Amino acid sequence: MKFRNIKLKPGPRRSEDEVDSNESTMDVETEEVRDEETVDDKRRAVAYSGSFTRRAVDGKKGTEDDANGEVPSESDLTPEEQEKARRKPPLSRRRALEIMELPLNANVYEVETRYPMLIRRYRALGQEEKLEEITLAYDILTNRWVPPPKIDPRMEKVVLGRKIKDWRNIIAYGFKPFLLTVAILAMVIAIIVAAVTNKQPDYSVATFGHLSAMDHDVEQYPMELWLRTNFPTLEYPSFSYNYASASDPQLKMAIDQKGMVATMIAGVADLLICDGEYYMRYSRQLALHPMEDLYAELVKAYPKTMAKYVEPLYVVIEEEDAEEAQLEPGKYLFGFNLSKEQLLNGLEIYGYEQVLCIPAVSKRHDITYEVIRELIAQADEIHNHSRGTVMPSPTPTPQPMPS
Repeated sequence: MKFRNIKLKPGPRRSEDEVDSNESTMDVETEEVRDEETVDDKRRAVAYSGSFTRRAVDGKKGTEDDANGEVPSESDLTPEEQEKARRKPPLSRRRALEIMELPLNANVYEVETRYPMLIRRYRALGQEEKLEEITLAYDILTNRWVPPPKIDPRMEKVVLGRKIKDWRNIIAYGFKPFLLTVAILAMVIAIIVAAVTNKQPDYSVATFGHLSAMDHDVEQYPMELWLRTNFPTLEYPSFSYNYASASDPQLKMAIDQKGMVATMIAGVADLLICDGEYYMRYSRQLALHPMEDLYAELVKAYPKTMAKYVEPLYVVIEEEDAEEAQLEPGKYLFGFNLSKEQLLNGLEIYGYEQVLCIPAVSKRHDITYEVIRELIAQADEIHNHSRGTVMPSPTPTPQPMPS
């Protein structure tokens, strides 16, 4: 198709008076549209409950005309209109672009680029109100603007110097920190009270190794009860089980460390009840107190009982080890072996191997001697309370390697 033969017919020529009349008419119509947009913007600004006011709409403070009723007040709007106005942005797109100093056809990229430039400029000038206007216009143009919360007149009432909504925020956001603070204070107070009122035991007995009780669900262990009954001068005697199981390496390691502390620090334990493994360990470390004089005294006072229940355990200390232990080289009795009749079963201390020994670091050797004397004196009565004997753990038979 060819267009070379088409000719455009010129329109009628207008006079200068007609042109001026048409332009003035367009200007009047344009002003009327702008006035309608301005009134609509002001109507939205009235319902806007944030810190931004009408000056961001028309770029200046309210005038006397506004006060005379040209701008409708919030009371003039119906509830539906108020809710609708609250949800509408307080600025039209045209006004927002004017504040951003951008043309009407500006795109989002131009808005994003213009925003930091205006912020830097007016921040340097110290114009905080202008910064608020720019930020509001930017939020509207980038769809970041969020309608302000609906104001509830009941929440605006002042109670005890604060609005009700402020009290609700304090309760909502401050209740959990308040409870946490109270819990921490209560814990600190409990620790302080426990530290002040807690009294250290004036005598302590501990087991180490394969020694345990038949029933742990008791308020007081029989050994501790026996100490309180026979030694009323002891106000806070204590007793503890430290069962070491080879099937739980971590638990055994913890018990080993606790036993090391008991034999190296005074006051942790005054009398030890060990199995054969732990007794050999502590005796080789020369961490035990010799008991030859106590054994000779007990054999003289209770010969039959000692022969029935007690077997002395001796350790030979060589000359190179004697200096470190501050002892003379020779043979020392470090333990009373009660495994023959398992005497301590009557005090709920069950174990195939039962050895009484005294830590060398203990400062209560005299009390421990009295405890051991009383144990031997009541040996038959204690043994009668036993529920039976403990058999040794079976040792697996080595299997021949496959050929």
